[in-house]
Amino acid sequence: MKKALIAIILASITLNLTAAIGDWKIYMSYSEPQQIQETDNYLFVQASNSLYLYNKNDQSIQTFDKTTGMSDVVVTNISWNQKAKRLVVVYDNSNIDLIDLQGNVTNVPYLYNKSMTEDKTVNSIINNDKYAYIATNFGGVKIDMAKAEITESYFLDFGSRIFREGETDLYLR
Repeated sequence: MKKALIAIILASITLNLTAAIGDWKIYMSYSEPQQIQETDNYLFVQASNSLYLYNKNDQSIQTFDKTTGMSDVVVTNISWNQKAKRLVVVYDNSNIDLIDLQGNVTNVPYLYNKSMTEDKTVNSIINNDKYAYIATNFGGVKIDMAKAEITESYFLDFGSRIFREGETDLYLR
C-alpha cells in the first residue's frame, strides 16, 4: 500500500514538472556586446553571438532566438537598413534573416542553401537605399530588403576577398 502511494505521488510530481511544447524558455548569454545598430528609439544589440532589441524609451528588452522565429543560432553580423526599416542578421552558416521593429522575422535562405565549394563566410554588410550588400569570401551578394530576396551575386577571382573599410567603402584584398 505504501509503495503504491509513493508511486502515485512520484508520478503526479513528474507530470507536473514536464513542460508542454512552447513553454520552454531560452536563457541566452548577452554579456559581450559585439555590434550595436541604432534606429530611432531602439538599439539592436548583437551580444555573445545572440540578439536583442533595447527600447530607449521604456528601457525594455526584447530577445530573439529560435523560439521567437529566428532561423538559426549563432549571429555573426547585423546591419540596420533605414530605408526598409529592417535589420539584416547573418549567422555563422551564412543563413540570413530580416527583422523589423515589430519582431517579425523573414528568412532569406538562398545563400545558406546554395551548394558551392567557395567559402560563404560573411565579412561585412553595407546598406544603400533599399539594398543590403553583403561582402563574403567568395564575392558579394545584393539583397532587396523590401522583397526579401537576393537580386544579384558577384564572384571574385580566386584568392580575393571583399572587406569593409570605414562606413561605406568595400575593398579587395
